[in-house]
Parts: sequence; C-alpha cells; structure tokens
Amino acid sequence: MQELYVKDIVVVQLSGLSRHLSETDIRRLVPQSSKYIEGWSDPDFIKVIPVRDEETLERLDQYYVLFRNARGARDFQEHVRKLHVTTKRHSTSSLLSALPPPPGFRDDHGVDVHAALQSYTIGPPASDKIYCNIVPYPYTRELQQLLARGGYDPIVRQPSSSSGDASPPRSPRQHADAIAATNDSSPITKVLLSFDNGPQPSIGELSRTIARDGKERGLPWAVVGGKPNSPDAVVRLNPNHAKPDNSGVRKVAPRYIVTLETKAEAQRFVGRWHCSPFRFNVEGVYEDSEGPPRARAEVLW
Repeated sequence: MQELYVKDIVVVQLSGLSRHLSETDIRRLVPQSSKYIEGWSDPDFIKVIPVRDEETLERLDQYYVLFRNARGARDFQEHVRKLHVTTKRHSTSSLLSALPPPPGFRDDHGVDVHAALQSYTIGPPASDKIYCNIVPYPYTRELQQLLARGGYDPIVRQPSSSSGDASPPRSPRQHADAIAATNDSSPITKVLLSFDNGPQPSIGELSRTIARDGKERGLPWAVVGGKPNSPDAVVRLNPNHAKPDNSGVRKVAPRYIVTLETKAEAQRFVGRWHCSPFRFNVEGVYEDSEGPPRARAEVLW
C-alpha cells in the first residue's frame, strides 16, 4: 500500500452499532442493484473495516466504510439516515406501539417499510445513538496507517510461508483495488482466541491442545504450516502481558491468533471452540483447583 493514495479514499464512520456485525450486514444497508439511490454504484464501495482496540483487537461499536469518491460516501450516509428514521418510526418498542407494517407496505416515499425493518440489523431501530459521519481529511495518523495497510496489521499480514513481493499500487484506483482485495486474495483466515479469567494456557499448551483435539475429532485442524506448532499457525498477539504493572504498559490477558487455511475451516474452528471449556491440561488439573477456562473465538476480518 502507498500512503500517497490514502487521501483519495473517503471514509464513513458508523458508530453505536452492534459489535457482532459482518461486512454483509453493512453492505445490506444499500440495495445491491443500487437502483434506489441516484449516483450509487457498486464500484464506489471499497470495503468495511470494523474498528478494533489496536492492542487486543477487541471489536468496538464502530465501523469504517471506505469509498472511492465523496459522492458514494454522501449517498450512503443519506441512505443510512433515511433508513434509520424509517425503521425507528415503524419499529415496535412497547406494548402500546402500533402493529408492525405488513409485507409490501410502502411509505409516502415508496420505501418498502416491512423489508427495511427485516434488513435493519445494525442495531436497535429505536436507538438515538447510531451515527453515520464522513471522516474529515486530513485523517489521523492511526487512520492513515490503517488505510495504507488495508486493515489492522496482525489481521492483514500474510504468513511468511505465503508472502510475496507484491508490486506497489501505481494509481489511486489500484490502491483502492488492493484494499478491496485485502483478505480476499488469499483463502487463509485468522481466528482471534482468548480465554476468560482463570488459568491461562501457554502457547505450547495451546498448540498441543489444538493438535490433540484434531486427533479426537478424527480430522486434524487445517492450520497454516500443517501443524499447530508451526511458526505461523499460532502466535501470541500481546507480548506485554508478562510485563510488571509498573512498566507503564496496559496489562491485558494473553490473546492468540490461530491461522487456518480456509475461511470455512476458521468458521468450523470458532463453532467448535467459542464459549467452550478449553481443557488444555490432559490430567484435568488447573491452578487454584479451578476448572478449565472458557474460550472466546472470533473469525477476524
């Protein structure tokens, strides 16, 4: 990526949304056919980047929606505003609220209200805390770096075994295309793995547990490198965890990135482990007689 072309990207910031949305949820805000919004065209859209804590990669309630031009960004912003007003007006918030509109019901502007309510998944329809703003330029240094990379470095960085010497973009359009293709050009998908308070596994115990689980289910996990102990398969995200409290560095629980060969495999991994006990001790013995910690797993995008 070249920071020279960051200024050619227009950023819309959505705030106050659910932290568990997918890119599809955001793109659903605009009809794919684009015929309902004058001036909107799919090529205007680049991608969605969920805003995260840079140290822990924890999702926040914000999303950056990237566009190639100001027109697409303004049309998107206006459509989100109108859609939120429509859903807020017709949503059911109490027993005294009017009945929801039937399928096919259209308001005075010709909007299918029932369809709008069904597709509105970004947050509570009655919320007053959903905001959609175009980020003014010049961007902050952090945002410039995010746009130059196409996402957060631990997420978009490719494993050393699959990295190549890609030629830098030569135009604003090529730069935007490169950002849009980030995470799509390779099937490799990463999972963020952490554990609730309690005994925490070491990276070695984590790798061995993943390998043992693969044997128990009769199908080894398709991690990058072929084995969980491969250098790129499991990496620790925040090495500052071990530093003393007086180091001036925020102390957070360890988090790991597990890199799998396909998105489908990453989704299966999350489905198996999220909110499940992570029994990393084969003897079932843990510190302070506590049970195994509960795993938290999320597909990174």
